[in-house]
Amino acid sequence: MKTFTRREYNLVVKCLNYYETFMLEDDKKLSEIIQDKLYYFNVDKVTETNNNSLELPDLSNNLDNKPVIENGQYIPF
Repeated sequence: MKTFTRREYNLVVKCLNYYETFMLEDDKKLSEIIQDKLYYFNVDKVTETNNNSLELPDLSNNLDNKPVIENGQYIPF
């Protein structure tokens, strides 16, 4: 399924909100589900490609191999 542009999405949301006065409670819940599916369509794809497995550098030593962090406290240069 192709994703909507922002303008198309806003139109669908406005229509559903306008029609909400004529909806039953079940229809309102279904409307919210539809809006969520439209808005969060690519969330799974984004989270699958968002891999934060990069290693953080060791900040306990500076370039001169002098400790910068000792006993849990920062020691300035």
